[in-house]
Amino acid sequence: MKLKTVLPFLLLSSSATVSAETKAILLNRLKDNWFIGAGFGVQEFAGNPKSDLSFSEMMTPAVNVYVGKWLTPGSGLRLGYNGATFKDNQGDDVPYFNIHGDYIWNIHNTFFGYKPMRIWNFSPYVGAGWAASRGDNTNDGFSINFGLYNTFRFTDAVSGTLDLGGMLADKEFDLQISDDYSFDKIFMASVGVSYKFKKRDWDTTAVKDLNVALLSDEEYAKKMAADSATAAAQQAQEEERARLSSQLNECLKKQTDLMSELNEEKKKVAEGLGEVPDLQLRLMTKMVFFTSASSSVANKYMVDMKPLVEFAKKKGYRLKVTGYADNATGTAAFNKALSLQRANAVASLLEKLGMAKSDLIVESAGGTLIANDMRYNRRVSVELVK
Repeated sequence: MKLKTVLPFLLLSSSATVSAETKAILLNRLKDNWFIGAGFGVQEFAGNPKSDLSFSEMMTPAVNVYVGKWLTPGSGLRLGYNGATFKDNQGDDVPYFNIHGDYIWNIHNTFFGYKPMRIWNFSPYVGAGWAASRGDNTNDGFSINFGLYNTFRFTDAVSGTLDLGGMLADKEFDLQISDDYSFDKIFMASVGVSYKFKKRDWDTTAVKDLNVALLSDEEYAKKMAADSATAAAQQAQEEERARLSSQLNECLKKQTDLMSELNEEKKKVAEGLGEVPDLQLRLMTKMVFFTSASSSVANKYMVDMKPLVEFAKKKGYRLKVTGYADNATGTAAFNKALSLQRANAVASLLEKLGMAKSDLIVESAGGTLIANDMRYNRRVSVELVK
């Protein structure tokens, strides 16, 4: 059968791209260029409210497996699974899984041409899926996935992998109630291996032969005219791009100047020559959390409070200490007394860190229902005041 008859069907039934290296059309079939892979590494959960745990304390093992297909040397699809457990903001292990489909874009093959012997390929990806956490309760929902998929060639079939990715899920994915409109996030880094099934390479048809096979002289002339018009349009786009780039550089310069002014203001504040913004003061508020019916302060808050005390003494601020209790247990009188005990316990801690007693304002709010999760109502707040 002649190429002129067969080639249109090949183009319709397969994926094609143009190789910068060979100047040829690269084709594959449905059964070609499939791959599987697995990786192991670490992951980190980030949610609201922010955890008191350190970065290393929040880190847990991670596993990911996937199967995919390269549609062209520059683009592919894959179906992946991420799972194991993550540590929530309370330090509890929460089992979860995330099944997602991703679009992968091979930067090297797209911009530098397909090279079978290339050692390293760099491929950003983005996708969506379904994630579920399985703690004392369950939270299922839509997930957004993104990352960088790196492969390092060992043989034609086997490659090492480095996957740096992330997942955005529902703001209560960690089964903790949050009033903020935001995402819960899991960031992952894993190393592993991938295996490419046969057929691993690409069929090629020279561009020149393709033009001769598919186009008549009249059609070829029309194509050349269209190519000329396209080149003119691309030139106009390049000129417009240059203009926009000039505008962008001007905006970046203005941004740099504004950042310089901002840094000067921050420097004045640090040297005591300027006022500390109210927003900064509110952001510096510290929280101390307690177990039910307890007024004992954990040792970790010694480290957390010390910078705040030093800042207050240096800038001439007082510290307002307000105690709270949850209203789900105990009488109103008991909760009022308990919240005062908690406030006094934290005030004693601040005195040990060097804060004068006369610069402490101690208050008790009694039993409250500020958050649906009772653990967040058993607390003391420490804020800067004039």
